[in-house]
Amino acid sequence: MPFPIVFGIPEYTPMADLIELRRSIVVSLAEALGCDASWIRPLFPRDLLPDALTAADGGETIYVRLDTAMFNGKEADDESVPLGVISTLARVVWNAFGGAYEVKVFVGDLNPSWKILIKAKS
Repeated sequence: MPFPIVFGIPEYTPMADLIELRRSIVVSLAEALGCDASWIRPLFPRDLLPDALTAADGGETIYVRLDTAMFNGKEADDESVPLGVISTLARVVWNAFGGAYEVKVFVGDLNPSWKILIKAKS
């Protein structure tokens, strides 16, 4: 079961936008993984601190950790499958915010090279 956990969503993001993002994540992952949409559970943890105001407060990157066992054992196989899935996931999140934020997606606890970064628009 895939659990995409999205960290660093701007605190002012309207609930309707988050609901639409959740739906987009579920649809895109179900298609990319070839699994039932009911298997996917996106999580959006709330940050206890306000958004970064200066560089000293930290970055404004949105991080997505994809926790799943669906890639277990794929290390020796074709890496294009997990990389394609996280690329799709990164693009969905990046598009949801119009490219205003850098988005980094990685697969938790498996191959550390399975990651992708999409820079924010300049």
